[in-house]
Amino acid sequence: MALASAVPRSSPKGREKPRISPPTPARSLLKEWEQTCEAIGFEPFPWQRIAARYDNAIGRNGLWLFPEVAQIVARQNGKTRPLVPRIVHRLRMGRRIMHTAQNRELPREVFGHVAEILGAVPEETFIEQTLAGFAAGSAAGSEK
Repeated sequence: MALASAVPRSSPKGREKPRISPPTPARSLLKEWEQTCEAIGFEPFPWQRIAARYDNAIGRNGLWLFPEVAQIVARQNGKTRPLVPRIVHRLRMGRRIMHTAQNRELPREVFGHVAEILGAVPEETFIEQTLAGFAAGSAAGSEK
């Protein structure tokens, strides 16, 4: 039985730059995000840097330019990982942030990673504070 000769593989397909996007924002916290990435030892892919520019864009009024950002990226390409420096940076800014996902394990993993980076309080204390905030009627997770 003869073995088939090796078929040369083609280069990876895909694009780093978005095909559809709003104009590049004039103001962004991209540098701060990149500094946080460096501080926590995260080396983003080129597409993650581009996405971070939009995720962290600021309008003239100082509020987030794009309160909602859609990123259409195939599975297993690092969509969750850029959230960690974003969450760390915004927590250090004194903001509250909520992370949701299609299952409960992913936000718990991200929380654990962020807590490890920040040297944060035990998870039980965090949960008690969060539940107390919801009981008091605060909008936990809302960002200005």
